[in-house]
Amino acid sequence: MIQPIASINSKETDTIVDLFVQQVARTPDEIAVVFKDRQLTYGELNTLSNQLAHYLILEKSLVSGDFVGLMQDRSEMLIVSILGILKSGAAYVPIDPTYPKQRIEYLQHDCNCKFTLDNESIANFLAAKENYAATAPSGVSLKPNDLAYIIYTSGSTGKPKGVMIEHQNLLHYLCSVSDYIDANSNHSGCFAHLSLSFDASITEVFLSLLFGKKIVVSSGTGLKIFDDVNLLKYAPYDFIKLTPSHISILLSVIGKEPRNQLVTKFIIGGEALYNYHINQFRLAGIDAKIVNEYGPTEATVGCSVYEFNIFDTPQASESIPIGKPISNSQIYVLDENKNLSPAGEIGEIYIAGNGIARGYFNREELTSKKFCNNPFDARTKMYKSGDLAKWLPDGNLMFFGRIDEQVKITGHRIELAEIEAALIAIPQIKLACVVLDAHVGSEPRLIAYLQPTNSIDKHPNLREELSKVVPSFMIPNIFMWVSDFPLTTNGKIDKKSLPAPEYIRENVDTQLRKPGTEIEKEIAKMWSEVLQLKEIAIDDDFFEMGGTSIMAVQVVAEIEKSTGKRFPLSVLFEYSTVEKFAKLIDEDAEHQADCIVPIKSNGSKVPLFMVHGGGLDVLYFANMSKHLDEDQPFYGIQGVGTKSFDDWYTSVEDMAANYIEAILKVNPNGPYAIAGYCVGGIVAFEISRQLLQQGKNVSLTAVLDSYADSSYYYKTYQQKKIIRHYLRTRRRLLYLTEMLTSVKAFKKRLNAKKEYILKKHFEENNTLSEQDELAFQRFVEATGMMHRILDQYHLKPQSVKIDVLRSKDDNMRGVSPKHLGWKKAARKGIIIHDIPVSDFDMRIAPHDKILATMLQDLLNERHAGI
Repeated sequence: MIQPIASINSKETDTIVDLFVQQVARTPDEIAVVFKDRQLTYGELNTLSNQLAHYLILEKSLVSGDFVGLMQDRSEMLIVSILGILKSGAAYVPIDPTYPKQRIEYLQHDCNCKFTLDNESIANFLAAKENYAATAPSGVSLKPNDLAYIIYTSGSTGKPKGVMIEHQNLLHYLCSVSDYIDANSNHSGCFAHLSLSFDASITEVFLSLLFGKKIVVSSGTGLKIFDDVNLLKYAPYDFIKLTPSHISILLSVIGKEPRNQLVTKFIIGGEALYNYHINQFRLAGIDAKIVNEYGPTEATVGCSVYEFNIFDTPQASESIPIGKPISNSQIYVLDENKNLSPAGEIGEIYIAGNGIARGYFNREELTSKKFCNNPFDARTKMYKSGDLAKWLPDGNLMFFGRIDEQVKITGHRIELAEIEAALIAIPQIKLACVVLDAHVGSEPRLIAYLQPTNSIDKHPNLREELSKVVPSFMIPNIFMWVSDFPLTTNGKIDKKSLPAPEYIRENVDTQLRKPGTEIEKEIAKMWSEVLQLKEIAIDDDFFEMGGTSIMAVQVVAEIEKSTGKRFPLSVLFEYSTVEKFAKLIDEDAEHQADCIVPIKSNGSKVPLFMVHGGGLDVLYFANMSKHLDEDQPFYGIQGVGTKSFDDWYTSVEDMAANYIEAILKVNPNGPYAIAGYCVGGIVAFEISRQLLQQGKNVSLTAVLDSYADSSYYYKTYQQKKIIRHYLRTRRRLLYLTEMLTSVKAFKKRLNAKKEYILKKHFEENNTLSEQDELAFQRFVEATGMMHRILDQYHLKPQSVKIDVLRSKDDNMRGVSPKHLGWKKAARKGIIIHDIPVSDFDMRIAPHDKILATMLQDLLNERHAGI
């Protein structure tokens, strides 16, 4: 007869082994472990694990503090092995036998495994077990701060990192969640189906053993983890631990059995839990308690719980809270400055308390970074989780995904979990997974994988639905429907195994309009290659299909090569479908674009006009617009022309006058906010000068990574030539000095600069494709025209204030690194703003957010009260 205990009563000196031995004394003849048709009682489990401990010490020379790899197929011997390793004084390192060989070898080597207890070695032990004592090894004395296990989690560097958990961490967790067990019932403890390499398995392995309950070890793997006759045979259970992705698998297996007799509690963790998941239980008629458990491996399995009854929660598709901290754990939600975030505001989760791991094995630097000092309790450390959450008014926490998943698309605080929650709220969507795709072009994009609630005759307009609840920059570029999600061995969605993206059209009930004319077919083929999509209809939008500005450069260059016509890069904003672009090509005349490009025309604030750089296009500022305020209009000013750049403008003054004519059509009354990138800074200054001359109110003149060398201040061309000759000679002398000092270092810097330019402008490879050659030719021609007219320009100081935005590369210009030559031009002074990235990086994600934020702050400051 079971002698139940109401809770786990441990002393400060106890370890998990001590408590197990105490339970063996209470229930030696009760069944402890079941696997298929085999069983072990508590007494047998204790004896076998003692014998294994002797085997490891005597045959494998194991000593306290060693690490033993545990890599076996599922059986009752997994439980024996864990206890045997711990009783030998060592710590176990779970290694899933399904891992690739290279990963297995890495884990064994990284933690210096003294020995790996695999199928062969456990068979050898069983054959000779009678040779080893049935009592515990007398020379082993475990302490609470000894390591119990090391579990490896994925690392940001691509190499897994080992989390070191001590006996006292483990006991803290088990004592805090002891109410998962119904101590007064005759139920089985749990159905253990999780991989040991997933720390959620800790609950399955140890909690039942401390209460004298049986563990039923699953014989299934992968999608068949619940295909085991013992699942129902030994029901009901006190608890079954699941990830949200396991729910549908479990329900499909148990069929129409008396489901309410299966389990008292479902402990769910590992992924965000939504009410949709709970709806699956409701529809199946299962009424049980749910515990939503949150916790990283570094906090020993779990550190917060939210418990509720299945039919007591609202049935709307919304996230389930992760609850409140367990006993002797503290959770802080902090902002970027490690200040407490007010209730309702999203911040990063920091965890403190008795469950915090010792750190990462052999990763001192990472340990000190992630396990930091606790400003709220100097006696303890706290773990920087990288997870986002906010406090709800009722004192519970709501989870919002990972920090490293929130800013990789445009720099905004985008939480992928928030997008997923918004998608799941759409009735036709059963489950959603949003991932970042950074493999195409140089600009990342969001892809939403969607599992329908049932067969869908008509897809909802997903962009329209999402636009009601999230800002535009959080709407995925591509939506894909999938029948099922691939799962990892831990039961989580395997994002690496998701299918390659395809474009989903909103109106699938409308017949697909395939390209008909030769021109349409040619354009569709080009777009298909660049976007990496199989099929493109003539009314599919280039940008809605996931197109980026870098892709636009490639497409326009290829079309120019094919047709012999020239187009500004911004043409894709207006002619963004195959049908529209084909009609444009069919026109006899060359396309004459406006110099004003409405990158973001909506909004009530004073518009910002951005002048192009040397390449004359502004497409690379399109992504930056996403970081400006919602009501901030943003217009690009591009150079326009036809086949040759030579006939465009004969002077900077003419160029500025033409641009002003276009600006006044958009904003006739002012005030005027003008900015210019690179050589466009000179043009922006001239625009401001002419506007002031016309009596207009110029509120902002900003130059971005733009320099005015001293030659601009001289009136005659001869004077300019002399000054420029001096500057060129000075730069050459600097290069010569560097070369003479170290030829090797000089060559290395030149090659690095070349590769850097190619990489930033023309993909990851360091060679130019044919399309890239055309784009590069366009850039060279444009730059040549700009330098010709700049050679003639006389920069006249004006009564204007200039905001100079400097990149970290600007000390290489050969002009004053402090003010980039603008000090003399601005009679009202200059204001320096440092941008901590290179001149190339400041325009591309994620660094373009820095530039956008800086410009928006300037605009808000200059237009306060307007």
